[in-house]
Amino acid sequence: MKMKASVVDGYPQGNKMKILIEDADASQINALRRAIIADVPKMAIDKVMFTLGVNQDNNRGEIFESVNALPDEVIAHRLAMIPIPTCPENSIVAPDDCPNCMDMAEEDRGCPMCQVLYTL
Repeated sequence: MKMKASVVDGYPQGNKMKILIEDADASQINALRRAIIADVPKMAIDKVMFTLGVNQDNNRGEIFESVNALPDEVIAHRLAMIPIPTCPENSIVAPDDCPNCMDMAEEDRGCPMCQVLYTL
């Protein structure tokens, strides 16, 4: 059995594409899906900072208390497993290619050009 693939009418649209695949079994589709996912640029959470106790948000004046039943390492690992979609248009570069950070030690790297800061 030979797999057939064709682009659906009206596509590609910007950075989206629909493909109709016929005469393929699940393992072939899964292999194709994995290859496509591997080629899509994405970021991952690399460093996580935890603060325990009572903290006040200076911008909003809200007070938060951080108590946790899970170890910090477990939460950091779970956050690291979340792929963060990245568009090449966002002009985020890898720290190894960042002109501001490429000559720094790895633990000191990080600037607005090569990192995104999230607060939970």
